[in-house]
Parts: sequence; structure tokens; C-alpha cells
Amino acid sequence: MKKLILLTSFVIISFLCVNAQMKINPSVGIGIAVPMGDFGDAVGLGYGASVGADFKIKPHIKPELIASLGYYMFSSKEQKYTKSSMTGGEYGFKTKANTFYIGAGAKYVTLSGFYGAALISFHNFTNKVEYNYPDYLPLEDETISKDFTRLGFTPIVGYQFKLAALKLEVYVRYSIISDYNNFGAGASLKFSL
Repeated sequence: MKKLILLTSFVIISFLCVNAQMKINPSVGIGIAVPMGDFGDAVGLGYGASVGADFKIKPHIKPELIASLGYYMFSSKEQKYTKSSMTGGEYGFKTKANTFYIGAGAKYVTLSGFYGAALISFHNFTNKVEYNYPDYLPLEDETISKDFTRLGFTPIVGYQFKLAALKLEVYVRYSIISDYNNFGAGASLKFSL
């Protein structure tokens, strides 16, 4: 699945670059993500990095196309589970997750530097659960790993600071991804080509 996502992103970016009037501004960024709901009960704070690009189609057209590719890791959270009929007592488990995503959308930047954006993305999640059984049980500790692919929608608001030839963007976002919703914040450096 990851190879298909990378190939698709390469084809889309190559197609967009054919237009000679298009201006491309690549970016690199870092961010944090706070998982919400049941996802927040299972894992801790997430952190990650991304690369992206803004595509200005023509100078007089205000909305820009955006593309982003990133990786986030969510820290593990230890929990206790008690079910006497199954294990005869209490045992612990840790849950952690990570996601690789690719997305595309649109951004509208005002003259003052504030912007709003929306991103539609595909997320490949890997969830790992490590079970740690008590010594008195005849069970071996085990790790179960599952992969899921989910479609997500992310509204973003931010501000651009001009730094000589670079732009520093700071933003907040809310990613709506089925059972994996999260609130995030981050910063990125945007270059001019």
C-alpha cells in the first residue's frame, strides 16, 4: 500500500510540474498530535515530520494547491486489564500507533499572512499491542500488530511569517480520520524555487 501511495504522489506531482506557469514552494515541517476519543484512551502524544509543497497555478488565482507527505508516531500508553474468568487476575498491556500519510488539498492565504486550508489524505496506521501477563499464568507475553488504511479530512488554520527567502508557517489542525481523530499543531519552513 505504501508503494502505491508513493507512486501515486510522484505521478500527481510530476503532472502538476508540467505546467510552466506553476510556482512550486516545497516545505519541511514538524508537528505534534493529541489523539482524541477512544484513540486518545489507547495511545499518548504523537509527534512527527512532514514534507510538502504549495503549487500556485497562476499569479492571479488566489487558492493554492497543496500536497503533503508525513509520518507520525504516537507514544505508548500502559493500561491494566482485569478479567478473572479469562486470566485469573490482572495483566497489563501497552498500545502504540504510527501513521504514514499522503494528502492533497487547497489553501487560501490572505494578504496579512493568515491562511485556511483543507486536506484530504490517506493514512496507513500500524497499531501494536504488547500484552504482559503475570508470571503465575501459563501464557507467554505477546505483541499483536495490525495495519489499517483510512481516509481523512483535515481543516487547517495558520499564519505565515516572512524570513528573507523563506517563510515560517505555524498552524493548528484537526484531523478527522474515522476512529483515529487527533488535534495537532506544528511549524514548517517553506522555500521559494
